[in-house]
Amino acid sequence: MALVSPTRTTDAPDREPLLSYGLTTDPDPLKASEENPSTPEERGELIIVGSRRHRDPADVERIKVKVPAGTLSPDLAANLSSATARISLDRWTGTLNESSDEFVFTPAGSYETIGPDTGFTIQLSQIPISRKVGTAPVTVTEYSRTSGNAFPARSTTFDVGKFPADFYMRDFIADSLVIDNGGEVTLTWKRSTNATYELLYGDTSLNVTNETTRTITNVTSDTTFYLRGTTSSDPTNPVTRILTTQVTVRKPDLDVGNLTVHGETLFNNIVRAISDVTVTGGMTIGGALTANGALTANGDVNAVVVGKSVRVADLRGPAGTPLKISSHVNVPTGNNVTIGGALTANGTLTANGDVNAVAPGKTIRVADLRGPAGTPLKINSHVHVLPGNNVTLGGSATVAGTLVAGGAVQFATALFSARPTRTNYPKGTIKPGEGNKWTMTAAKDGFLVVEAASHQWFTDDEMHGRKHRIFVSTPGITYYFDLVAQGKKTQQASQGIWGNTSVPLAKGSNVSVWIADVDNAGSTKDWVAMNICWYTLGA
Repeated sequence: MALVSPTRTTDAPDREPLLSYGLTTDPDPLKASEENPSTPEERGELIIVGSRRHRDPADVERIKVKVPAGTLSPDLAANLSSATARISLDRWTGTLNESSDEFVFTPAGSYETIGPDTGFTIQLSQIPISRKVGTAPVTVTEYSRTSGNAFPARSTTFDVGKFPADFYMRDFIADSLVIDNGGEVTLTWKRSTNATYELLYGDTSLNVTNETTRTITNVTSDTTFYLRGTTSSDPTNPVTRILTTQVTVRKPDLDVGNLTVHGETLFNNIVRAISDVTVTGGMTIGGALTANGALTANGDVNAVVVGKSVRVADLRGPAGTPLKISSHVNVPTGNNVTIGGALTANGTLTANGDVNAVAPGKTIRVADLRGPAGTPLKINSHVHVLPGNNVTLGGSATVAGTLVAGGAVQFATALFSARPTRTNYPKGTIKPGEGNKWTMTAAKDGFLVVEAASHQWFTDDEMHGRKHRIFVSTPGITYYFDLVAQGKKTQQASQGIWGNTSVPLAKGSNVSVWIADVDNAGSTKDWVAMNICWYTLGA
């Protein structure tokens, strides 16, 4: 049996908390205080565990926990004046703002950096629980950043229930944790009578308010069962508790979108795949295979009956794995064959679409390579042409890897543009910065070369060292180089500190360039000169 913790909601993705939070209560569940005002309130505790799960640390300025207080069902506490607050982080303190029902936790400095190895606990103890049954929203708000100067608010809200004093729901048990396919399981539980109860599994919902046991038949797959109890004194604000238990089925039926098999798979009958099938080992089919999605095989796919063909719309093999086909392969017009490893075809390979070797460094070897007139031939890997064999292309050829030919190779047009497109920023001009980046979209494949020089000079009492950083941002990676001073300098018009970088760009890629001061000395970008040169591949 397991308990489903209080439900949690967070801000929109751009304001989602940088830290992860979990909330538990003591006792579990919390009990609402008796409605008789002369009876002392029940006391409860909230335990909030926080951590930074991302590898990059986060700067946290403060953390607030809002606990609604009052006399209504959405109020968790009757009041907060007698509650105590603790946080396990060193040199942090907690204070109560009664006007906003918030506990505010702050570090000794202006902020605290919390990395992936740092976990902490916030405990709010001796909370007098309000007298109305219902669900209360407890909101944790952090003011945090990973870069920049501002600390925006990022919130997580937990729905915490207050149950009647005599409510209970426990001991949700399955009589067998492992059953045969198609077998049955009997579920039992204990509960109070002042709530409604539902049994949930798969797409099924059963009202079991008047029951403490139920037998479920014909269970064909691993199943999680949920027992949900709901009670309220205010119909607009019910409180819910959920228990779970799980049953495992031997040789279960499977209902999946993608199937990945890491060993040998043997089908003794017809196989019909409505979605994708991925096989890491070998697959042998004695009957017919019908795949309405993609068939991805990391091992051999064999048509075991002599004379039978393997016909596919999209044929794929991962990098480093040979694909062996003992019969003909027919690929209809408009479909692709993508092979990450080696392809060995003892029959004829006829492709009306693209044939791509997608893994870097992989090779396509052919005795006679022909492309019909007017049709481009695109190859993303190395091409080896053995001496005595011909390559005949009626259209254009694009080779992203190395072309090795035993005979002569002629190019009707130049590989690189004769002259680059150049953008020049001399000393004294406004340079691209964080707020005014130089940007470009590559119309063709090519290389972007960025050159920069700093003519900044220093007096004897100034700081020396790194003064400027030049950034080149491309899809997936940002490059940079620094202009670094080498000791004390005197101002000379011809003196400078130089650097450059060369970045490859694919057609359609977006790139931006800018310069930033990265130390705390009074440097200025006016003394930096910069060239941006764009070389394209092809005429």
